[in-house]
Amino acid sequence: MDPVVLVECPDCGLSYVSDDLEDTTRHAEYHEEFTSPDRPSSDSRLVGLVSATSGLIIFQRSDQNFLHEKLYGIARRFKHEMGYDQADWAPVGHQVPDGAIGAIFSDEDGRALGGAGIYTEHPYRDVSHLIGWIWIAPDFRRRGVLARALPDLAMRFPGALFGFPYSEAMERFAAGSPFIRNDN
Repeated sequence: MDPVVLVECPDCGLSYVSDDLEDTTRHAEYHEEFTSPDRPSSDSRLVGLVSATSGLIIFQRSDQNFLHEKLYGIARRFKHEMGYDQADWAPVGHQVPDGAIGAIFSDEDGRALGGAGIYTEHPYRDVSHLIGWIWIAPDFRRRGVLARALPDLAMRFPGALFGFPYSEAMERFAAGSPFIRNDN
């Protein structure tokens, strides 16, 4: 009898038995759903909400659940990529902190290219908003998605502080941006 081989997928983090058809099918379905933010597809619901100049969609806890679902998927990719224990966003009714504001970076086709969580409750006394995390789909990094959105974010949330730590690439980007406050 062959030993059971448990595999952990490096892209989605799911463990499954590689020679069990039911388990591999479950993994394939989960993998597709979990990694879908990496391959943004057009969503007509986003087209009417996106700012033509910044590509931003800003929403509150009380806004439509599909926005929270989309941002939750993006937050899970951020969590996995950064090696964190939990995603810092959730669908409506689950763990989204009071005063949390969601941001989706989109294009004119309604593709969610990335997202961010913005928080009013945080430990910094002289800061009105903390941008706790930002994630951009890998194929859209270094293509101006965040640079396009930053002036609008800075205008909507003046003096906002970016949460740390973040990736080395984001650190380099932040160092060169006049819109990012760095108190570290």
